[in-house]
Amino acid sequence: MAFLYTIINSKDYLPKEEFCWNKIMDIISSKLSPKYKVCEGAFVRNVENFLGAYSSRPIFIPVDGRSPLQSGQLFTLIDLENNPDGYTPIYSTDPTLSNASSVDDAYSGGEEEDNDWCHGEKYGNKRFSKFRKGHM
Repeated sequence: MAFLYTIINSKDYLPKEEFCWNKIMDIISSKLSPKYKVCEGAFVRNVENFLGAYSSRPIFIPVDGRSPLQSGQLFTLIDLENNPDGYTPIYSTDPTLSNASSVDDAYSGGEEEDNDWCHGEKYGNKRFSKFRKGHM
């Protein structure tokens, strides 16, 4: 099964002060619709750490015809035409990464007083780093 992903600079789609993981996921899903849908998203500092964590290299799907980036907001995708029930978790070989977000599993906050789950890179369900080795 092929793993699909895309990586963007969110500033190309939203002003920094309007950034929200749910909003950017909706934007990317709508741009890739009806063929693909965002599954999970996370900020990655080095895309090679993501790509190297899979036994078969994930396939890049461009948004708006853009080339892949080395860092940015990375999203795994669901192929709605060929595998609509497919799920691709975000894995990484980078031990410093701890935040990921899922369309179906939004983080409710409460673990950190300053955790601005909708407006910053801290958005994420902490279970990805605490309970899944190598999974964000």
